[in-house]
Amino acid sequence: MERKILKTEGGVQDLEITLLDEEFNSYYKQAYNEVKNKLQLHGFRKGKIPFHIAKKHFGQAIETDALELASRIEFQKIVEEDKISIVGQPSITNIDKSDGEVKLTISYEIYPEFTLSEYKGILIEEPVHAITDEDVEAEIQKILEANATFEDAECIDDENFVVGVSFTRVDPKTKDVLEDHETIEENLYLKDERADKDLIDALLGHKIGEKVYLEQASIQAEEDKEDDQEIFAYEIQINDVQKLIPKELSDDFVKEHSKEAFETVDDFRNDIEFSLQEKWDRESRIAMEKQVVSKLVDENNFNVPDAFIQNAIDLMLRNYQHQFSQMPGSDQLLEDPTIREKMHPSALRNVKWEMIRGKIIEAEGIEVEDFDIEQLANTEATRTGNDAQKLIEMFRKNDNVKQQILATKVLDYILDFAITNEVPFDDLEDLDST
Repeated sequence: MERKILKTEGGVQDLEITLLDEEFNSYYKQAYNEVKNKLQLHGFRKGKIPFHIAKKHFGQAIETDALELASRIEFQKIVEEDKISIVGQPSITNIDKSDGEVKLTISYEIYPEFTLSEYKGILIEEPVHAITDEDVEAEIQKILEANATFEDAECIDDENFVVGVSFTRVDPKTKDVLEDHETIEENLYLKDERADKDLIDALLGHKIGEKVYLEQASIQAEEDKEDDQEIFAYEIQINDVQKLIPKELSDDFVKEHSKEAFETVDDFRNDIEFSLQEKWDRESRIAMEKQVVSKLVDENNFNVPDAFIQNAIDLMLRNYQHQFSQMPGSDQLLEDPTIREKMHPSALRNVKWEMIRGKIIEAEGIEVEDFDIEQLANTEATRTGNDAQKLIEMFRKNDNVKQQILATKVLDYILDFAITNEVPFDDLEDLDST
């Protein structure tokens, strides 16, 4: 047996394997032995057809099996001997039988080799935000509203209402109810930051028993043209209107709300200020991480195996289905024949970062240590109330947790060496558009 690399292009390698006839004949006989008990021919008992007769009547099928067998076994030998890092499944792309030999061309994707660009001393912007009294007051107001009482009302005068509604899909042109769609009932707090602004505007000024109509475009990628978007129309029945009466801020409320962790309004304010600053610091960290990933992905140019990208797209689709399964139009998006193409750029970026991160982990000898697991377990125990020791034992056995820890440690390492320029959050460029 001889082998020769014909070409390597775009992360795909073509390997030619040459077998002499006597070498291939051993695979032919092996293929025959695997199927001989299944062969049937008039005049012979099942499984008792002589080899030369079976070859005459079933030779083409046996040869096909033999070629597949030879390519699989010989290719596996070469992969192990030459330590080739292949991705996905190899395929036979050409067969040439001549001059007493058989040549098999096998195509396969290989794990790309690349040299890391410099990842120490990256220049990034560090967004900062100093908490103001207005920030604290706004957060306190949210807490008071979250602990509010309610009064029956007739009309939706402003956003300080919780409204019970029923959504029914209708035809955008005729407003007729679409029979194959179920009516969905929800309670909407109109001041909720997640509430749909168009829906709020449609409800304001209306009363119990009234109906409003709302049209929305289907969920589409930003680059889609508006003319190509499907329109979803809804008839919205107002079933209930409750006016929200916020709690009054007092020492008694603070004690009750904090379960006596704080006794005075001033202590409560200080804790809120601290919590808000922590939140903004986390946002700053996320923004810096995005810059690091964006810079390194753009600076490291290499071909990514398509199998990796397709696996990443599969994961994105599963996550989308889990997260947005109840959102109107989500089922149509998942059935969109171009959805994989639209997700390709994001999947490619995610895979490239994962491979770059792996290189940095290897280069710097970054490992998950007992301290990392214990620290994470203690943090989660404080947050959830679970037993820290049980969490430690569980995390030690969980490869996903270890990968998350490694991912964080890599970014910690890069950010430790990064050169940062402080800027207000409002001045930070939109990193998601890069």
